[in-house]
Amino acid sequence: NMIIGLVSLMIETPEIYAVALSPEIRQDLKIVHRNCEHLARMINDVLNLTQMEAGRLVLHRERVDLREIVDSAVESVLPLVEKKGLFLQVEIPDSLPQVYCDRTRIQQVFLNLVSNATRFTEKGGITLRVAEQAQYVVVSVTDTGPGISLEDADKIFEPFCQGTSSLWRDMGGS
Repeated sequence: NMIIGLVSLMIETPEIYAVALSPEIRQDLKIVHRNCEHLARMINDVLNLTQMEAGRLVLHRERVDLREIVDSAVESVLPLVEKKGLFLQVEIPDSLPQVYCDRTRIQQVFLNLVSNATRFTEKGGITLRVAEQAQYVVVSVTDTGPGISLEDADKIFEPFCQGTSSLWRDMGGS
C-alpha cells in the first residue's frame, strides 16, 4: 500500500519533484502502479486461502472485456520483450464478447502466461490468441522458447510445481 501511495503521488503530481519525469518514466510508473494494485489484490486472495481450502472461496464475477486484460498483461511484459528483441503478436477479434468471470483471477492467468513465455523465450517471440468457439472463449499462448517436456506437462497446474529441467531451475520463480 505504501508503494501504491508513493507511485500514485509520482504519477498524479510529478511537479513536486526537483526534476521533470520523462514520459517514458511516467509510463513505467503507471505500469508499476497497476501491477502493485494487482499484487495487493492477490495478497488479499492469499489471505483468504483458508476459505478456498474449506470450499468457500468467493469469486467476484463480473462482465469483463478480455481485450483490456490482455492489453494490461502485454503492457506489463513489453519492456522485457523489447529488451530481449522478441516479437509479441496479439490476435483478438473485434467481435469478442465480454466474459463473465473473476477479473483478478483471469488477469493473473494472462499475466502468468505472457510473463512465463517472455522469461523463457530468448529468440523469436510470443503470439497470444483469443478466439470465440461456440459458447467458449479460447486463449492460447505460443512462443519460440524451449517448451515443456512431456514429463512435466502432466504437473504444470499443480500448485508450486516447477519443471524439472535445469533451464526451469535457473530461471527461478514458483
